Amino acid sequence: MTQALALYGTEVAVQPFSKWQVFYSEFLQHLRTLGNPARSRVMDQEARTLVLQNFQLLKQAGELLQQFEEELLQEGVSRVTSALAGDGIDTAVATRSQTWSNGYRALRFFPANWAQTIPEANITLAYFQDMDAADGVVGFEIFLYLNRTFIQERQEAIENAFHEAGASNRYAWSCAEKPWVEGGKTSYLGFKVWANSYTREGALQALGEFAQWAQVTALDSH
Repeated sequence: MTQALALYGTEVAVQPFSKWQVFYSEFLQHLRTLGNPARSRVMDQEARTLVLQNFQLLKQAGELLQQFEEELLQEGVSRVTSALAGDGIDTAVATRSQTWSNGYRALRFFPANWAQTIPEANITLAYFQDMDAADGVVGFEIFLYLNRTFIQERQEAIENAFHEAGASNRYAWSCAEKPWVEGGKTSYLGFKVWANSYTREGALQALGEFAQWAQVTALDSH
């Protein structure tokens, strides 16, 4: 983030001013806020002046960010439904968006047919600031959450299948972390993967493939 802001300053110094410089600056600041949620409560004088002097442009930039997320949601639904249709399953997919405590923006997808066997089962596409992203400064990770009450007898088999699949080269996603347990009254088994191609398109492809893997491995066997 710091590097991107520094590069932005260098570019501004040698190029004519345009509204896109303001858009880009606002986008970088938004991503920095995602990575440091506590800072969002404090606005310094420089930031306040930026808003007062560029309100309309910043408003438009905010609208662009909203469109960015809405497009991700729509494409995510399309990838998940298409992946499950490849397994002969025609299902609606509900969505829910939230911001996690670590600043990640999480887009959650709930296939209706999953709810029939494992309530609240969902696959989640999370995006966040990451300077290592191949096509910008936005990184992506994919998560799967399964209600443990409904998979207790198969949990070990599902975890073993997850490790085997993640270590293979059959999919557009990989994994390096073990599944974990989280939740309060309801206990969930969580899985995390990332796309082999660390781009927006790679993440969407991995989202679909991971949804299909979950369907075959965890949902069909129930």
